[in-house]
Amino acid sequence: MTMLAKAIRNRRSVRDAARDFLRRLRYACAKACAVALQNLAGLWQDATMQMNVAASLNRRVRRPCYHLVLSWPAVETPSDRELIGAAHRAMTEMGASDYQYVIAVHRDTPQIHVHIVLNRIHPETGVTLSLSHDYARLEHACRIIEHAFGWPPDRGRFQPELVDGEIRLAPLPAAHWQAKLARRAKGWQRDLDDGQVAPRDPFAAELLDRARTVFQQARNWAALHAGLIGHGLRYLRHRFGGRLEHVRSGETMAAGDLGSAYTLPRLEASWGSYRAGPEVAIDRLGARARSGRAYREGRAARRQLLAELEEQQNREETQLSVVAAGLSALRRRALRRVLRQDHKLARARLRAALPLPRLADYGLTSRAPGQDARRSRGRRWARQVTPVQALDHGVLDHEALDHTALRQAWAQADALSAGGGADLRMTEDGALLVPRRNGRGSVVGVDRFRQTEAGVDYQLSGCSALGVALLGPHEAQTCIIVADGATGAYLSGRFPAVLIAVTGPSLSLWTEAQLLELARDRWVYAHDSGAAEDQPLLDRLEELLPDIRIRALDANYYCAETDEHEAGQDAPDEAWEGDLPGAEEPGEEDDFDFSP
Repeated sequence: MTMLAKAIRNRRSVRDAARDFLRRLRYACAKACAVALQNLAGLWQDATMQMNVAASLNRRVRRPCYHLVLSWPAVETPSDRELIGAAHRAMTEMGASDYQYVIAVHRDTPQIHVHIVLNRIHPETGVTLSLSHDYARLEHACRIIEHAFGWPPDRGRFQPELVDGEIRLAPLPAAHWQAKLARRAKGWQRDLDDGQVAPRDPFAAELLDRARTVFQQARNWAALHAGLIGHGLRYLRHRFGGRLEHVRSGETMAAGDLGSAYTLPRLEASWGSYRAGPEVAIDRLGARARSGRAYREGRAARRQLLAELEEQQNREETQLSVVAAGLSALRRRALRRVLRQDHKLARARLRAALPLPRLADYGLTSRAPGQDARRSRGRRWARQVTPVQALDHGVLDHEALDHTALRQAWAQADALSAGGGADLRMTEDGALLVPRRNGRGSVVGVDRFRQTEAGVDYQLSGCSALGVALLGPHEAQTCIIVADGATGAYLSGRFPAVLIAVTGPSLSLWTEAQLLELARDRWVYAHDSGAAEDQPLLDRLEELLPDIRIRALDANYYCAETDEHEAGQDAPDEAWEGDLPGAEEPGEEDDFDFSP
């Protein structure tokens, strides 16, 4: 399993820092399925008071609350115990094991994630935990945790290396960052979930190039708006950033997707505060653009009213502080509590009177059938698979593939069959991908192979020691163990009612445990390719599974263009069809015969 770490930065004003613990703990723990506390007594509801007391030991620190999230891909299913253990290990690697923090496990999204709310002030000494280069330290912690837990390493800003038994991070080569800058300059930004480039049909490559030229030549806001409108574009403020709007279609894209130099903060640093451009006549807009404008204006009006209410309530809080200055602390707290309740009720009434505008109310959610498919066709950008140094688990010594890239490619590829065979998928370039899963079903590696003129080009996952690839129905009563995914893919297509297990050239403690579980209440067979390098695997399988049957299969097992009757497989088919799940267990004289 791969993991990522991200710090959630504070965006509120400094005067709200005292309530950071309360807000973040409520959010993290209220919907958590598992909670763990460190150096705190009682329940998570009691943690706020204890953290505030500890934070008072060092009042020079204006933001003592540190909030970070550890996340895992949607194809992985770690247990709560593993998640909490990983969070504790991350805090240890950050040097925060003696500090106060709360761990909350969330499973409300496809990506399982863990929230950690940390008090940077030591509860005894008052020493502040340093967050210098926390992005690099968190990535280092993730790579250490993955190695310690036996999980495949995810891709990050650094390249992990195992030196003298320790995980170290080495800078990626300059070519990597140059290629990344080139992709950003062209506006190609991959999607965070599936690695695809967001399709933006109205923003053709030529239009983006012209818009980029306008940005480079403009020297102020007026010049920018004048240049963009000439190409049918507008630059708009959206929350804390900027976005480009296609005037005719109403489609928008983040300005940062065009290039990091064109974001709102960067432009304001050069030209001053944002200045809106001239309005476009309504009659020049299409129906969709007019609906989009009405939708955005409705949201903006609602935000303005909420902002005015918040400003008024802030003035009332200031006035109360002045009026109640001579009262006792108990009375001041009581008055503030009543005022906050009134403010909360006023905000609720305003939101109820002005519900949030919905896209459906403006007819912006429906698209023509197949439009999304047309937009995405030909727009996908496949990240190049870059080899990285494999972490040594004591099983395999081959060069590993980029697990993150292969996992994303597998998620995007089309399944070749339904049911259990859906794990076998084909990419646009014709390569087959077979995922490896651990005992709980998490994808811990992906094998890739394709047919070439020289034969089958098979690339074994660098994390193959962590799991077994399973093809076919998991409820099948018959299981065939093979060493490579190419053979497994062939057998899965020939015998769809049989479960195929792909182990790799050797076994590990993880894969042996999985095979023992698979062999329970099943008829288990192993394919003997006749190759000398497969003999150690067969010997180990006979030791591990005494009842296993070793059979040979025709060496011409993988050819995408070969007719099924040309490979000499009629005899194996006939032998297998009589012994699929539901048939009686064969006797010694009725053994399966792989020979043609």
